[in-house]
Amino acid sequence: MDSDARAPTDEELVAAYAQSGDRAAVEILIRRYAPRLRRMVITLIGADEATVLDTEQEVFIALVRRLGQFRGQSRFSTFFYRLSRNRILDLIRSRNRYGRRVVALSEPDRSAGRMKGPEETLMDSERSAMLRRAMQTLRPEDQMILYLKDGEGEEISELTALTGLPAGTVKSRLARSRTKVAQALKEFGYEH
Repeated sequence: MDSDARAPTDEELVAAYAQSGDRAAVEILIRRYAPRLRRMVITLIGADEATVLDTEQEVFIALVRRLGQFRGQSRFSTFFYRLSRNRILDLIRSRNRYGRRVVALSEPDRSAGRMKGPEETLMDSERSAMLRRAMQTLRPEDQMILYLKDGEGEEISELTALTGLPAGTVKSRLARSRTKVAQALKEFGYEH
């Protein structure tokens, strides 16, 4: 591929798959969205590695099956997050129904370009576990809204498209969720 060529947009990749069944286009989409999905799964359900992998696989299988339903009326990322959201919410509900709580395996932070010491790794792991516990005080739908806004930087307009809620409702849910998470963190003894 020419080094000056731009990467195809998500929508161009979907069109390539829809027109000719281009599997390479789907593979690019999966590689592009896999890190986002992994962060979402770990943040929202705090799962062990096997559950994370199973959930990722289920979401990507559903994506391939439903790719033909994408009509371009919203951004592809909205379509992807809606699909991911539905699968993750199903998993959260089933866990809540059966009372299963799983602690996530923490992944090392490689973004800093250095290895963390054991104390720093432990503190990060404890903070992550505390945040997951605080997030679990929210309804699953509110967990997803808060994660997508604060964790992934999605715009309010994307959240309204994803949830079908008016912008004002999304904003008020975000504010209430942030307050509730902050209160839970304080109750858990988290000191900033």
